[in-house]
Amino acid sequence: MERNRKRTTQATAIAARLLFILVAWLGLAAAAQAQTSITLSPCCLSDGYLGEPYNETLSASAGSAPYVFGVASGSLPPGLTLDSAGAITGTPTSTGSFGFLATATDTFGSVGSMNYTIDVYVPPSITPSSLSDAVVGEAYSEQLQVINGFGSYFFGLSSGELPSGLTLSPGGLLEGVSETHGEFRFT
Repeated sequence: MERNRKRTTQATAIAARLLFILVAWLGLAAAAQAQTSITLSPCCLSDGYLGEPYNETLSASAGSAPYVFGVASGSLPPGLTLDSAGAITGTPTSTGSFGFLATATDTFGSVGSMNYTIDVYVPPSITPSSLSDAVVGEAYSEQLQVINGFGSYFFGLSSGELPSGLTLSPGGLLEGVSETHGEFRFT
């Protein structure tokens, strides 16, 4: 009987030590987690265009996944939303510059944040929207321009073909002497 008591006392002591070690380890893990600085990326978001679909995704690191994303202050452009997985999607309905503070919260409740700005512009377009007719054997010249755009643009054909005898310069000048009758569609 004394022997059984001794075994029980030893087992209790071992269990108490293991429990102490487990509690200490959990405490250290929680303290380490509390000091974790969650980092959001990317560093900046792409611009959007009025009426055109937008899709960017935020991600987080240096914490314990899964992360839950949200907006703490400011606002996304009207028409866009940030879901809990970090996807920013939608179609912008207003132009302007929209700043917001995005947050990511990990499994242990640690939070990271980053300020973002999404600028929404009117999409660029080409003018004139339709071209005058070319007459076979006569000189033709039409200057194409980009409106509502910023930066440098270079023109070229992405599909279709020009009438034989006409060329499109990188600066947008469509010119030459048409050698062919017909309707020509190009983009």
